[in-house]
Amino acid sequence: MIIPIDSIAMPSTLANALAPNLPLVTALPTTGPTSTTGTSTTTTTSTQKTKELMKFMEEMKIQATEIQKLKEKVTSLEHNYEISQINYTKEERRNRRMTDRIKTSEKDLTFENPLRDMREILWTNIINSINDIWSSIQIISE
Repeated sequence: MIIPIDSIAMPSTLANALAPNLPLVTALPTTGPTSTTGTSTTTTTSTQKTKELMKFMEEMKIQATEIQKLKEKVTSLEHNYEISQINYTKEERRNRRMTDRIKTSEKDLTFENPLRDMREILWTNIINSINDIWSSIQIISE
């Protein structure tokens, strides 16, 4: 279960929630035990628990930061995956078009079209030649 960093309570609130009967310690004692007798052990235990809780909170913050970085990395990877899918689809379409062009070019390179074109050119030249000769024959015959 992932706990968002915003919902994690501050150490004093967490300490009160976990151990409501213990006195709240906001700072570590600097001069040994307190002046009240019998509560120094409780204060030391409370201080240790507070230290443990603060350490736990720091670890949780580090884990939350790592989780956030991993989420960003996953988002980036998903985005890159989508882009690669789009590029793959474009490339696939391009390959199909190229394959169709190659097939068309292969058909054009067969002898069907060049032979047909050559016949047209030859017959056009023959007809033009006959027309020229026919006009000469008509002039001679007159």
